[in-house]
Amino acid sequence: MSFKLNNADSNELQELLITYVKYKFIKVLEINPSQNINRNKPFNELRLDYLMNIELKNNIDTELGVNVPIKIFLGASSINQLVSLLIEQLVAKDTIISKYLSSETDASYLAPDLNSEAALDSTIFPDYTYQSKVNKPASIFLTGTTGFLGAFLLHELLLKTQANIYCLVRSTDDASAKMRIKNNLESYGIWHEDFADRIIPVLGDLSQPLLGLSLQDFQFRSSLIDVIYHNAEFWLSTTTRIKNSKHVRRV
Repeated sequence: MSFKLNNADSNELQELLITYVKYKFIKVLEINPSQNINRNKPFNELRLDYLMNIELKNNIDTELGVNVPIKIFLGASSINQLVSLLIEQLVAKDTIISKYLSSETDASYLAPDLNSEAALDSTIFPDYTYQSKVNKPASIFLTGTTGFLGAFLLHELLLKTQANIYCLVRSTDDASAKMRIKNNLESYGIWHEDFADRIIPVLGDLSQPLLGLSLQDFQFRSSLIDVIYHNAEFWLSTTTRIKNSKHVRRV
């Protein structure tokens, strides 16, 4: 059964979303559904790690068609505060929601045919020999470098490997791209000047064919890369994630 948000009783809508959000937290925390989660308890007291918060954000954003700022999950917000934000965004979009069915099943949502979206273009195939496992990569391709998770992932790769890290960045030139990466790491206190020579910006756009690179540049980069960390897809909706992954898989 579906209903328009602007025709729904406000109390009914609030309780529906509270039940939905509680269920999402129960799933990601892997706790017994019979356990009660205090809807006024701050999220930073619920033993959530960063990847759990990313999973919650992505699931809720994708299923409800909203865009919840990640800081909501990382700070002292509560389920009640999150639900208030969801109601605000959903009402603004005049969204249709499927009623939540039970504590054991997700609501049914209108969704694209992800199987057809995930089908690879017939032109995607390796042009050169490759190894199925690389123990000591010399060149790593990383997307999402200028985000929160990307900063720490880049930091870990620089510390734990000797590889050069090719970072896809939207920028006008190499100098400004490298400055964006440096400023991002500095903002979290994890920049070291020794990193500079191993960070190689790749000017491009994840949403564009060939990542916005020329064919010659794309083929050259592809021949160098040993391992890909497609971190940017954490922040995208499911459909966009699949479409953009196709461009990365060409590498």
